Amino acid sequence: MDREALLALVRRSTCIDLTCETLFCPDLGRPTAERPLDFVFRVAGGACTYFSPSERAFVAVDERAHARLLTLAEEALAGGNRHPVPDTAVGRHITTLTLRVDSHMGPARAVQTELNHYSYSGRLDDRAWVELLCAFADLASPRSDDDLARWAFVMRACPASLVAPVLSTPLVMPVEPGRFMWFVALEGRGIYLRLGQPPGDSKLYRIAPRGDGAEVIVVDEFGREGDAIARLSPRVNAVERWAERPSMTPYREAAGPEVEVLLADARLVAVRAGLRGRGVYVQRA
Repeated sequence: MDREALLALVRRSTCIDLTCETLFCPDLGRPTAERPLDFVFRVAGGACTYFSPSERAFVAVDERAHARLLTLAEEALAGGNRHPVPDTAVGRHITTLTLRVDSHMGPARAVQTELNHYSYSGRLDDRAWVELLCAFADLASPRSDDDLARWAFVMRACPASLVAPVLSTPLVMPVEPGRFMWFVALEGRGIYLRLGQPPGDSKLYRIAPRGDGAEVIVVDEFGREGDAIARLSPRVNAVERWAERPSMTPYREAAGPEVEVLLADARLVAVRAGLRGRGVYVQRA
């Protein structure tokens, strides 16, 4: 085996671990487990194992996806540890993200980044870390209200420009079947959400910001908008959901809708595509 083939084999066998823990830290006191361990990931052997207090997942990770995760992990490791700056609050929530990469080429390496949810300086503005979180969220595809609330709490610390950079342009972005993507969408006119593409069977919706929530509006083939068919309002530690209603179509999967929209808070939207369907496409409105 030549050196290049050996290095490729080592990279494919590299194990990537990510843990997330959020604690409430009062001044002059010990941190409390008000928000216990949020989630744990392990990517190894062509699969990703995900654990949280309310969910378990085991999904395949192909060679290309593993290579991308490893590249992002290497960039995060190179950035070193990050600790939050002092603030003036009597207490704050601190999230600790711990990344560990274990390779046969040498000792395991680890890095930590801490987010102070009270302080603006606690924002996670490192591109590699944000893309790594988005990639892991897609693998986990959290479904329970509890898990979505945990993810939303962490993702709020990420700048919108890094969470959904593809939606800063008028380009259409496909969401692959069974995948999960975050979008900071409740700005301006929100996002367009299309099922299928003309000239085939197609439906178009606009997810529009309204007050502190969102509305789902049907758009006809001439671009005319009707009345809102659903209204989503953020709730504390909960998630509002909307799914396209069942219809007489051969595209619907037996176990769920073609697309699901989740409102995690007043500005954070997630879109999940069904396992079967005409295709789901999003675009900045």
